[in-house]
Amino acid sequence: KTLFNWAMPFKGMKLKRRFDEVGQVVLLCNVHPEMKAWIVVLENPCFALSDKEGNYIIKEAPPGKHSLKIWHEKLKGPPQEVTVPETKDVIVNFDIK
Repeated sequence: KTLFNWAMPFKGMKLKRRFDEVGQVVLLCNVHPEMKAWIVVLENPCFALSDKEGNYIIKEAPPGKHSLKIWHEKLKGPPQEVTVPETKDVIVNFDIK
């Protein structure tokens, strides 16, 4: 569904949009199909962006059981059930296809 359709802003003009619904939003250009960006709206602050090698760190994840999911425009991987202890780091690897 189309959430909004903005024309190209003038130089120096700033556009703001708040996304309150959890999910993915794709930003497209109707003139240049190669221009695409994604916004991922989450319900909590526990997330990370991976580096070029796929490494990531989620800081300050609360102790307990959690479902860890990945998101990529094209690749998929199943969620991992993770138990975060009070005092140790946890390493979680994904099989991404």
